[in-house]
Amino acid sequence: MSKSDWGFQSHVKPTLLISSLFLILFFYYILNEKFRLWYISIAFSLLYIHSFKKNTTIKPNINLLIFCTISILTYTLSYYIFDRLEDLPTNKSLRTYKRIVNQYLWFITFLTLPTLFYYYKFTFRKFYTLVFIAVTITFLYVSYFNYTFNFSRNLLAIFFNPIITYDIGLISLSILSLLYSFYLKEKKSYIFLLFSLLAMFSLILHGSRGTWLALPFIYTLILSSYYKQQAKKCLTLLLAIFIFICINVISPNSPLKSRIDHFNNDTSNIKENSYQNSTGIRLLLWKNGVELFKTKPILGVGLYQIEENNCKLKMQAKIPQCFHHLHSIYFHELAANGLLGLLGLLTTLLLPFIYFIRNFSNTNLRLKLLSLSGTSFVFYFAVCGLTEYYLFFLNTTYLYFLITATLISFIQLEKMKIKLI
Repeated sequence: MSKSDWGFQSHVKPTLLISSLFLILFFYYILNEKFRLWYISIAFSLLYIHSFKKNTTIKPNINLLIFCTISILTYTLSYYIFDRLEDLPTNKSLRTYKRIVNQYLWFITFLTLPTLFYYYKFTFRKFYTLVFIAVTITFLYVSYFNYTFNFSRNLLAIFFNPIITYDIGLISLSILSLLYSFYLKEKKSYIFLLFSLLAMFSLILHGSRGTWLALPFIYTLILSSYYKQQAKKCLTLLLAIFIFICINVISPNSPLKSRIDHFNNDTSNIKENSYQNSTGIRLLLWKNGVELFKTKPILGVGLYQIEENNCKLKMQAKIPQCFHHLHSIYFHELAANGLLGLLGLLTTLLLPFIYFIRNFSNTNLRLKLLSLSGTSFVFYFAVCGLTEYYLFFLNTTYLYFLITATLISFIQLEKMKIKLI
């Protein structure tokens, strides 16, 4: 990539700063370390103030506006307007719950992204390159510990805790990098394709079953979108997936086979009315979530009340521990925040999903890449949410909103015929 593309002229420092903000989030996510995410939002705000002083402002489109603010209206404000914060515990968990309630306030700064990308010449190529850097590091980092722990699900779950949200976030980035490899025409595109798949496969070997569900649909979407223009890459993708599956079928100690066997055992136990297993516990939690929703259908019972109720189930020996959530974003939002919370959740998923689909183009390759990336990214999170509750974890939520807002912003700039390169 040339120096001019990276902005080694008037905008070099701000451009590198925006790049560093993305990399900081990615690196902390990969290392699974705690980080004050609001630092990134403050940095976006300061950069925007500088551009505003230079009389450069691009008004965010209505989709970005709703996406970045709907959860504040349906989630955060409901706790303040209706005094629901009083229902939160006064112990050490209070700080965690308040962070969850307030996290959506920091997403308002994502409304500045169209302006920042335009003023500081932050191109979509730079964004995807940063994603690829993160994906490559992910592959090396995860592969090392997979080997160190001999692919033991128990040991990996402790080290990457919470492993399911860890896998969700980084597989979603791998999907973006994989799509970018189909956009590129140079020979190096195969390097992007290879490392994207290697990172994805290394994460799949953790055995987090909820992270697999959406991948066949996404692979199909990629193949159906590029089989005419990128036939060789499509064949490479199919061959890589086939080899990966064959290795896991042949290997007697395959983590994938082990998790599938566990699921089959869970199904057999459930048929015999035994729910003391991973799948059975989820069914029990979801059923209980519906019962909680019926008690307060509009606003829900509240965040802490979910944990409190789960602790009662633990005391009755129905579940093994006091879960903080219901292992599904849909059932959890329905129970914790009622129809109002579910409205906000569905809006943050469906609105960008529809926006990306509507902006698909076979003739404009940039729009095609961005729309397919957004569609795949949102769809992946939506499907993972069927069996997991990632919104409870701040890093994963921040990643989802930032990446989605970034893709919406790039599409807006592209449709406005604003060239950043």
